[in-house]
Amino acid sequence: MRLSVVVTGASGFVGSALVKKLKSVHGIKVIPVSRSGIDGSHISVHDYRDTPAGDVLVHLAENPDRFCVNNAGEDYINESEMILDAMISKGYSKIIYCSSAVVYSDAGNVPYTEESPVFSEDDYTRLKLNNEQRVINVGGIVVRLANIIGLGMAKNNVLSDIIFQLHEDGPISVRNDRPVRDFIWLDDVIDALEILILEGRVGVFNIGTGVGISIREMAETVLNVAGKNNGAVKSLAVSPPSSYNVVDIGKMRSTYGWSPKLTLEQSIEFMVSEI
Repeated sequence: MRLSVVVTGASGFVGSALVKKLKSVHGIKVIPVSRSGIDGSHISVHDYRDTPAGDVLVHLAENPDRFCVNNAGEDYINESEMILDAMISKGYSKIIYCSSAVVYSDAGNVPYTEESPVFSEDDYTRLKLNNEQRVINVGGIVVRLANIIGLGMAKNNVLSDIIFQLHEDGPISVRNDRPVRDFIWLDDVIDALEILILEGRVGVFNIGTGVGISIREMAETVLNVAGKNNGAVKSLAVSPPSSYNVVDIGKMRSTYGWSPKLTLEQSIEFMVSEI
């Protein structure tokens, strides 16, 4: 009997890649659920409360844009929490909730472990932490994701903006060149999620690279990969405070033998070669 895996947000950046991978895995019946019904291959729902039951739920349907969530108001928070409660009531044997590494905030200077303090700083992090607890309470799995990059990623992130500027003359402009962040290739995230679907046990797991890079260093890497070694990087921020958000992936490595395959430079080389 095949394992039925329900994926919400199946038409999104991560969801579509996960669905594609799971369709190739023997013994898995993947059930993609989205609100777009893009090509008839997904179950289209108006409300994610109508998500069908199955053996495993991977919940990817929440808005990943922190700015949008913070401007959506309390109604969005309440709605997202009620949707998850409705899904939990369907009796999945395993629930995997995709959260974010931003719950660790950005005041540290070494990679955050799963035991590091978390902070409810705004509506976005409050929602993530509330729903994390819901899933842990029913014996589920929480994944705290670093910044995911890959073809088809959102246009409103710093790496997309940097790559777009390769077509222009003049320096690469970034809003703030000081933040240190953790960037992980999409396929490596999908490999980690597949392992957790098949083998994962209750708990919180970081998924990232464990390697931090400043926005300036990332922009310089893009320029070097594109053959523009003499290109300049211009920061628009004046004397900004330090900001650090990198996750420790030791738990995923020691528990399941997972590590990311691509470095950031390799990921950027692939993306630049496709433009």
